[in-house]
Amino acid sequence: MIGLQKEDRMLQWSDRRKNVHYGLDQSELLEELYRQMFIVAYSKLKNKPDALDAVQESWVKILRKIDTLRDRDKLIQWAKVITANTSINIWKKKQQRNEVLVQELEYDAKSAAAGMIEESLLAADVKQSLEELDKDTRLMFIYKFYFGWKDQQIADSLGYPVGTVKARIHRGKHRLRKMLHESYGKR
Repeated sequence: MIGLQKEDRMLQWSDRRKNVHYGLDQSELLEELYRQMFIVAYSKLKNKPDALDAVQESWVKILRKIDTLRDRDKLIQWAKVITANTSINIWKKKQQRNEVLVQELEYDAKSAAAGMIEESLLAADVKQSLEELDKDTRLMFIYKFYFGWKDQQIADSLGYPVGTVKARIHRGKHRLRKMLHESYGKR
């Protein structure tokens, strides 16, 4: 409601001054003002959606501060300056967001590369540790953790009782954990 009252005051004021502003009536004056504000915003931002946002923000500022305009004959110039400043602020915010995104992408890329290197080293150490297990236990690990077989399937495939398969996998995990702790320490 407050914004509408100020807009009404601006329209009443512009109606009294219609001869000063190129002989335009109030609707023509507002259309011309909007057109010129858009031209200023677009020249700064080079992007229609951002320019429209800048014009909208500028209108809000103009309606809030219309009472502070000293020389009423300078309405269009004043609105263009407000629009230019608003456009510059939007551009700066957009640049800051882009810089943050670039920094985040660079960090993510570095982290991913470091993570891939660490993961490949760990995979090599796990593979080496698996090779130190006896053949049947290693095969049980491969069936269980790579192929996702159930203990019963492993037992049937290798000809061992299910309890033996479970015990060997359990002991094998402890041995692997011990070998990897020696390489990497406790984590």
